[in-house]
Amino acid sequence: MARQGDEAQTAKPLIGGQSIVQAADAGKHEAVIQHLQQDPEQVRMADRDGLTALHHVARKGNSLLAKDLLRHGADVKATDQWGMTPLHRAVAKGHAAVVEQLLHARAELRAKNARGLTAADFARAHNDDKIRQILASFASQ
Repeated sequence: MARQGDEAQTAKPLIGGQSIVQAADAGKHEAVIQHLQQDPEQVRMADRDGLTALHHVARKGNSLLAKDLLRHGADVKATDQWGMTPLHRAVAKGHAAVVEQLLHARAELRAKNARGLTAADFARAHNDDKIRQILASFASQ
């Protein structure tokens, strides 16, 4: 699980002036891969708010980068300082493809954030029928 402040404490080298989390947030696929090749443990780094690279790509809907991060062992159950998992972030932004990827990688469907909300609660709040169907299909497995 990611913890607030991991990135600053780890002091990993920057690539192109950015950490892996910053590169993921900016959608810089090649830089993220370079970070992972340099040190695979960087996949677990988090920014000061506890967001990992996977949180950022889930929020932005970058399914290609999500696939690579998951292949390198990104933690689908990591929580940020608000208790949000990458699944919460993907659902809240309506990124169905990333939601499916995270669920296939065994993201916790019933995880609750700091306010007690699950991914399904976000899908209902955003009236996102497609994501609600995806969540329901995984819930029945």
